[in-house]
Amino acid sequence: MARFKIKWELEFYKNEDYPDETHIVEDIHESEDLQTLLKDLEENIENYTPELGVSTDHTGDLNMEYLSIKDENDNIIWPD
Repeated sequence: MARFKIKWELEFYKNEDYPDETHIVEDIHESEDLQTLLKDLEENIENYTPELGVSTDHTGDLNMEYLSIKDENDNIIWPD
């Protein structure tokens, strides 16, 4: 298995108590290869939880996008 670092943009949308809030986070995932990881991201993105790495009290809706993927040597191998 290869290890990949995914850079995410997390947008919490405004509700009556909180304004919009955007965070950039990175987390590590293992996968067979880049193509397998990309396929899993497209088909099962709801199984990824980068928002757990964000300290916030925001209770609004969340939109998350992966911006880039780095390999084990910290080289960007998939930019958005």
